[in-house]
Order: sequence, then C-alpha cells, then structure tokens
Amino acid sequence: MKNKAAPKGKDLESNKIISYIEETNEIQNTRVRNIDDLMIHDDLMVGVLGAVKKDLAAGLTGVEIMAKYASLATARIVSIAATEQDAGKALAAAKDILDRVHGKAKEVKDVTHRLAQVDEKQIDAILITEFENLEIEDGE
Repeated sequence: MKNKAAPKGKDLESNKIISYIEETNEIQNTRVRNIDDLMIHDDLMVGVLGAVKKDLAAGLTGVEIMAKYASLATARIVSIAATEQDAGKALAAAKDILDRVHGKAKEVKDVTHRLAQVDEKQIDAILITEFENLEIEDGE
C-alpha cells in the first residue's frame, strides 16, 4: 500500500511528523504480516514433517506418503507461483500447475519415412543389398 500524501498545512514540521508516522506504521504492519506468515509456515512445516515421520514409522510406503500429501504439495506450488519474488521460480511453478491441469503441450511431428514412396520391389532390393553387406544369407 502506498503512503498517503501528508496533509498540506502551514506547519511543515507537522507534515514531516505525519509522514514519518504513516511510514513507520506501514513498516510495522509489513513486519507483523511477515512474522505471521513465517509462523504459519513454520507451524505447517513442523506439523507436516512430524506427520511424515509418524507415517514412516507406521510403515507407509513412499507412494502412500506422496498420495497423502499431494494436496499440500499442490498448495505449495500455487503459493510459490503467486508469491515468489524470483520470476524464474514463479514461472516454473506456474508452468507446473498448467501442465498438471491441462496436460503438457503436445508436440506434433509429421514423420515421413524416406522409403514411403518406394515400391516393394525396390525395398526388397535394398534389403537384399543390406543383408549382403552384413554377410547374412537366406536361411540363417
């Protein structure tokens, strides 16, 4: 949120004080939000890691653990895509989300075999020549 312009008045000193107070309040609010986010993240990670440890002790397989926490991993990917400051990481997370939701983009290839237009007698002659080059005889 941008600072509001200090009220204009005859007393420039009071304008500076008001601006300082507004800026200080904004900094404090930002710090409090950051601390709240860190606490939530810490609670989540400690809770999840503890739960994973219990799951391992209970004998769950890796596949079962991944299935159990898939929604949490998805939430983390969405969180990174929405909040990451590093554009590369945010882009990678966003691409991962789109790939999972819509599937990966299909790559269309038009493959034409070099022998597609050759008739069968010519293909037989080519194969015989290749077999002779490899010293393979009929019946072997």
